[in-house]
Formats: sequence, structure tokens, C-alpha cells
Amino acid sequence: MKKRILIAAVAVSLSVASAALTAGAVTPADKTLFLIDKVYTLPAENGADVFAAADGEVVLAGTTYPDLGKTILIKHDKFYSVYAHLSVSGGIKVKVGDKVSDNQVIGKVGATGRATGYALYFKIVSKDEAEKIIAASKS
Repeated sequence: MKKRILIAAVAVSLSVASAALTAGAVTPADKTLFLIDKVYTLPAENGADVFAAADGEVVLAGTTYPDLGKTILIKHDKFYSVYAHLSVSGGIKVKVGDKVSDNQVIGKVGATGRATGYALYFKIVSKDEAEKIIAASKS
């Protein structure tokens, strides 16, 4: 039986954050509300499936900052989600431009970048932060 990383610990907060962002209740000045820019490091077994937190489009699939290692960045309606420290071997199951669905397998847990063990680095970011991640991946 495959182990799954469902990000269940943040699913309710993700829904609340999405609703608040859609309603315009969260601005860059108060991005600390809800999940924006809060990092979750979820320990897991090497190779465990990583699932998309919500429907969206893949805007980055590869290596970014040395700290994050293999990374996926997904654009949702009003926010972006980051999945990092993915496995070197088959850690990225999507490519830029792919449309993904909630709970779709997008990668595998690994320990790339500066990870100290097998874990998923998960973060919800604003458009500005997403653009910084994309720019860093091109340098």
C-alpha cells in the first residue's frame, strides 16, 4: 500500500485562505493571515506520493534555490503553492503548463536541496513571492 502525503493538516486552512483571497480579504500587507508564507515541513518516507493541494496550473517544475532542491510551483485562482525537497529519481511528475486537479499526484518525497531528512516542504505564497521563486530558478 502506497503512503500518501495529503497535506491534511492544512486542508481546512487552505479553503479558508482561498475564500479570503478570492474575497479580497488578504492583501500583501496582511499576508501573514491564514497560510500565506507559512512553511509546513511534513516528514515522510522517501518516494511517498505528493498530491496537489488544489486545482491549478504548474508554473515551475524543476530545481530552484539550492535550499529547496527539486521544486514544483502551482498557480491556483488567487495564490500559489510550493512543493519542495522532491526526490531526485522521479520526484517531479508534472511539467510547466500542466493543469492539475486537487489530490492529483504531482511528485515524490525526497531530500534534495538542504533537507535534513525525507520530507515535503509545503508553502502557500503570494504572486510576488512566486515570481521571485521563478526568477531564482532561471538564474
